[in-house]
Amino acid sequence: MLEEQLREKTEANISFNLLLSNLDGMVYRCRNDEFWTMEFISQGCFELTGFYDFDFIKNQTKTFIEIIHPEDREMVRTTINEAILKKEKFKIIYRIITATGIEKWVLERGSGVWDNQNNLQALEGVIGDFSDIKSAEKIQKVIYNISDAANSSESLEDLYKTIHIVLEELMNTENFYIALYDSEKNIINFPYFVDKYDEIPEPRPLGNGLTDLVIKKGEAFLGDWKAIKRLYDENKLSHIGQEASVWLGVPLKAKGKIIGVLTVQSYNKSIHLGEKEKEILTFISEQIAMAIEQKRAEKALKDSEAKYRLLAELSNDIIWTVSLDLKYTYISPSIFLQRGYTQEEFLNLPLEKIYTEESLNLVKSTFSREIGYVLQGIITDKDYSFTTELEDLCKDGTKKWGEVNTRPIWDENGKISGIHGITRDITERRKTQDALIESEHQFRVLVSNLPEVVMVYKNNTIVFVNDYMKVISGYEPKELIGENIFKFIPNKYWPIIKLNIEKRSKGEKIIPYEIEVIIKSGEKIIVLISADVVNLNNEPSFLVVLSDITKRKLEEEDLKRSKLQAESANKAKSDFLAMMSHEIRTPMNGVIGMTDLLQRTHLNNDQQDYVETIKICSESLLSIINEILDFSKIEYGKMELDSAAFDLSKCVKDSFGLLELKAQEKNIRLGYLIDDEVWSCYEGDILRLRQILVNILNNAIKYTEKGSIELNVKLLNDNENFQKIQFSIKDTGIGIAPDKKELLFNPFFQIDSSTTRKHGGTGLGLVICQRLVRMMDGEIWVESTLGNGSEFFFTVQLKKSNLCEFINFENDVMSELIDKKALIHTNSALNTDILKTICTSIGMQIETTEEIDNFEENPFKNLDLLDLLIFDFSGFSNEKIASILEYTNKFNTPIVLVSSSFIEIENEKNENYHFIQKPFSQISFKETLFRVFSEKETEIIEDLDEKLSLRIPLKILVAEDNVINQKMVLKLLQYFGYSADVVENGEDAIRAIENNNFDIIFMDVHMPIKDGLEATKEIINNPEIIKKPIIIAITANAMFGDRDICLKAGMSDYLCKPVRLDEIKRILEFWGPIK
Repeated sequence: MLEEQLREKTEANISFNLLLSNLDGMVYRCRNDEFWTMEFISQGCFELTGFYDFDFIKNQTKTFIEIIHPEDREMVRTTINEAILKKEKFKIIYRIITATGIEKWVLERGSGVWDNQNNLQALEGVIGDFSDIKSAEKIQKVIYNISDAANSSESLEDLYKTIHIVLEELMNTENFYIALYDSEKNIINFPYFVDKYDEIPEPRPLGNGLTDLVIKKGEAFLGDWKAIKRLYDENKLSHIGQEASVWLGVPLKAKGKIIGVLTVQSYNKSIHLGEKEKEILTFISEQIAMAIEQKRAEKALKDSEAKYRLLAELSNDIIWTVSLDLKYTYISPSIFLQRGYTQEEFLNLPLEKIYTEESLNLVKSTFSREIGYVLQGIITDKDYSFTTELEDLCKDGTKKWGEVNTRPIWDENGKISGIHGITRDITERRKTQDALIESEHQFRVLVSNLPEVVMVYKNNTIVFVNDYMKVISGYEPKELIGENIFKFIPNKYWPIIKLNIEKRSKGEKIIPYEIEVIIKSGEKIIVLISADVVNLNNEPSFLVVLSDITKRKLEEEDLKRSKLQAESANKAKSDFLAMMSHEIRTPMNGVIGMTDLLQRTHLNNDQQDYVETIKICSESLLSIINEILDFSKIEYGKMELDSAAFDLSKCVKDSFGLLELKAQEKNIRLGYLIDDEVWSCYEGDILRLRQILVNILNNAIKYTEKGSIELNVKLLNDNENFQKIQFSIKDTGIGIAPDKKELLFNPFFQIDSSTTRKHGGTGLGLVICQRLVRMMDGEIWVESTLGNGSEFFFTVQLKKSNLCEFINFENDVMSELIDKKALIHTNSALNTDILKTICTSIGMQIETTEEIDNFEENPFKNLDLLDLLIFDFSGFSNEKIASILEYTNKFNTPIVLVSSSFIEIENEKNENYHFIQKPFSQISFKETLFRVFSEKETEIIEDLDEKLSLRIPLKILVAEDNVINQKMVLKLLQYFGYSADVVENGEDAIRAIENNNFDIIFMDVHMPIKDGLEATKEIINNPEIIKKPIIIAITANAMFGDRDICLKAGMSDYLCKPVRLDEIKRILEFWGPIK
């Protein structure tokens, strides 16, 4: 992730900053260049190094390599590069020099980040304090000794013993063993086992011991005798060996695969094995696993070489090697049996004495060509081989045919150093071929044009096969002549074939049947066999017709597989959406919930405005974050629109409010107008409508460097119940080329690569907008000229409503403001038009003026005759603002001060001053005007039922693992006069209920140790809990079907995070009396 994207996300999501700031050490992302140039560092940087994060970002004042101890830099670089080469994670202990000059040991864990083309993009990881210098030095020494032992030890047994010895430097290893796990055979063996009481265990299948537990879970386990006994009592472990007072085991992992377990245990309670030893053993376990794998590979290679020599000595085939100049360097003892030469005699023969003239020419041309291909890099496959047939000269003067299969010999540097091969005697096969040539020719003419394989075999030996065999198997017919038919058929089909041969030999009819056959590539195809007895050269043989039905079978399997994959994909998608919903909504629960509580306290106007802004931003953040889920929901067909009464003007205002600061940073003017014909209140989905507006407005700001952005809302069609509304957002930005406009609404499309790098974005916003607009029975389009800005249009069909609270208030405002006289003073024609349109629409008499030097000129000289001065000081200098206000203070005329930002104004508490911040809606501006003349204010503090706990007394338990969410739920309950007990996992919840009679439990679904669903089932099914409490689910999951899952588990009701005050009240009022 890019630094800019991280910062944008952290600005929008406070919880992400909190997460990073609470992590031990610092989180980083850097390039793998000469300096390890940092692209992102978390706030833990200062505490760890003494330097600020921005010191390292893009090497502004410091490069990260500079603070690594000079003696450790090469080691760190080598370790990281080796891990990158293997695409593995890395862990390193090294020293840094802090800003105060102090040496500090640190532990770094990290990994590479690759793109879809497997190009390394960056390094990401965490660096933490490892200030225990003595331990750090010892660990480094142990790692070095283990690495050295992997290269120098004579055997695996020596390596195991060395590992045991060096680990004694770090901890008590009196009782120590290494267990290795064979995943294919599911067997554990104990190649090294030192223990005070137990004998070396025999190899055994994976079971339920402690060692087995570590292998199954893939993570370290540390437990004292109490923890171990508890696992025994819960039947999660089986008793294996002497019980230890403390047991520590860590998995040995190589290339992401568990190969065994490293275990230290003690029978003496005075010997301590704790989290520190667990951390140390886990850290060095990877090095130990690598050492063991290296030594095992060396042993396997030695064993393989020994087997190869033994095979060469025992095989009847001739095994040989030749150099690049075609001189034999090795020949197996079977050369004497096959050709009559001793090994020494053969190695001294020239090629002319080994092959017939025709075969010699073939050897020189074929071998030289293949070697040349390898040397030129045309052939790079290490498993490449080629096969031919050669006629050899024997010592007694006879000739024999051999089938020769060869492979290149590669050295350590990947270069070809020679050729090795195997020659198999096929003399009899060649004789058989010659004998059958004539009769085969006649038969071939008959069957050559059949689109099926026709084969004849006698005594299980193939004597004829037509050319169509090559089409389905890749074999030339001559390659199969003389071969045993069972060579190409998997063993499992042999019994049925032999049975059918016996049946047909007895004259019984054979029903066509299906089997698999092995083709030349090693793959298997499915054929339908029909067979009969024929006479060939007056000898009984079998005629077989093979029809390739692989494609048909694969299509059938594909159909089945596609169905299963579709079902699996649907489930995976649902699971993913549920997980994402939970992970996102959990932190947002705290933000929105606490904001809701804060808003219900007594605040002054400014504080209320701030809290309202936080609430709007939080709600919008939750909505915007859901865009990713929205796209998946839309694609999955699960998107549904809500319907509730909402204020269209407030929706527009809130959308502008979310983006106001962003526009101010670029000095872009924002404005909007809503036609009077547009209804004030509608029924629909305000979140989705605001989502559309925010997406398009955000794009406009993103692609506009200067100028203005204007939103117009107008009526297109009106009937008794519905209105069709058109929104248009016009900007003065970069514009869009004609050939790109049609692509804007394609998923993941960006205007061009340079724009993507500059402005970012997922390319999903407009796609989601288009889908949502269509769901609102509308359409979306764009008009634009490259370089001259763009204008986006969209329409929606909305149902009229009379339920919005502001309608009666607006009627009051209208009657109060008719015929009032006002002067509008701005330095922008756009701002003047917006303010004038709003004022004249409600019957006010308006004059306008732009910036002037002499305030005593008309119309300012008649300021005392006006009812109101509306002064938009956006863009004015502070000096000009001060001079205007100094002049207007001479009069008693009320002043509405309009600005896009808060600035300090002298005597700002003047009773004639009334402030409003842009952007604003018509209704909020009219409300400000109404207050000027009537001083009417609205009260937003809601009456809370603090006596509810007296009417419905309840004993309440909250089961929630997140501290912020605990605090929020407790605070919500306090508003109704309740206090509650708190536990942080399902296991503790069960114990609390066993000892107390709770009426209601608010149970979080996702908790450690035991989740809410499992805990609920145990509570409901526990016969010892006589008084069953009402259990209310609290979950961040908001997916279709989650409610049913909770109710099925035994819960009574369901709350989705963020939890609201009114929802808590509903639960208490509904379930309290029932309980």
